[in-house]
Formats: sequence, structure tokens, C-alpha cells
Amino acid sequence: MSSWHLEQVDLLAEVKELVALETPTFDVIVRDHVTIRGGLILEHPQTGDYLDRWGLAIALPDDYPTGLPIVREVGGRVPWIADRHVFKDGCACMFVPDAQWKHYPEGMTITEFLNGPVRNHYLAQTHFELTGSWPKAIGDDRGDRSHGPRGRLEYWMEELETASPRVVERFLDYLASDWVSGHRPCYCGSGDPLRRCHASTLALFRNRIGKRLAQDARGAIAYLNSTYRG
Repeated sequence: MSSWHLEQVDLLAEVKELVALETPTFDVIVRDHVTIRGGLILEHPQTGDYLDRWGLAIALPDDYPTGLPIVREVGGRVPWIADRHVFKDGCACMFVPDAQWKHYPEGMTITEFLNGPVRNHYLAQTHFELTGSWPKAIGDDRGDRSHGPRGRLEYWMEELETASPRVVERFLDYLASDWVSGHRPCYCGSGDPLRRCHASTLALFRNRIGKRLAQDARGAIAYLNSTYRG
């Protein structure tokens, strides 16, 4: 696959213009691929005073803007470990993949991405450096969610408003299926048919995440639940 910038010249021009106007501490570097590199300046959420600066490199994938930009911290401040929400290759884990519809929706510009999920992620990292703990909330999301399958389970428990991992697993079973009869028992455990209970929630998330992602989430969470059940 050829990189998007070779065929979408207008989109590349738009990216350059947005970055220059809205995030002037970053530069767009075009070589074989497109990378946005520079310093993310953070202000205190309450006072607006200078708080921190993070050196970042954001690679726009070959399938941009569909594909999620890849964010790396380049100053060597954050170890590449799960407890700091960083993958083994140094990529930042800013949100669980199941929540991409919320944090990187279709049509989001690169500067909206920088000033939204990227900024929130590094505000949380700064908070951790200063206090040794993650903030309870950051932006419109939790700042203390776990990494990996445990984080995915926490995300779905919040979305479904349940404290039961089994409810999440049953929901994902339905979501990962091609079709579910409305006469089947609702995943919530109420005993009512799905069509008279949470059918609308299931339909909503069918439009938000694809079948393949639902299957992946189901597998990860089912394995996690099985280890806790022993």
C-alpha cells in the first residue's frame, strides 16, 4: 500500500495548514511517510498556567485518516511498560481499541486528535510523574483505567453500567455474532427477551465497532474472566 500523502495531495496540504495554524510547536515532516514532530505544551486545567512540555512524534499511517495515528514520546521520560500505558515498541496506549469510535471518530482532524486524546494522555502522564498515581478523570474519560484486557473489561463495564464481567462477556458474545434473535434472553441477566430489554444498546454498538473488533474484545475478556474464575 502506498502512503496516503502520495495520492491525497489536498489532504496533506490541509494537515500542514492545520498544524501550522493550530499547533505551531509541531512540524510536519514528509519523507517516505508523514510524521508530525514537536513539543506538546500543557497548561494547568484549572489555572491555565504552564504545566509541562512533552516531546512527541506522531506517525500518520499509510491508511490515514482512517488509520489511527501512532504516538511516541521522544524525550525518554516514559518507560515502555504497561503500567505507564506504553506498548513494548514505545507507542502510547491512549485508549482501549474498543473506544476508538469515541476518541478518534471519523472526520477528526489531526489537530483535534492532538488537542484531544493526545493532550489528555500526557496530562495524565504528567499527573502520574508529579503524584505517583493516575487521575480519576481526564477530559471526558477515566485517567486511571488499567492497561490491556483488564482496561477493556473496565471500559465495557462502564459503557454497560454493570459490575458483572459475565454481563460484559454475554454482551460481546451477541455483538460478535452476525445476528441475534430478539427472543433470546437479554445479556443483562434480567430474564426478559432481548427485544424488550437492551436491544437498542446492542444495535448502537453494532454501529460503533466492527464485528472483528467485537470478536477480539470477546476473546480477550473471556480469557481474562476464565483466569479469575480459575
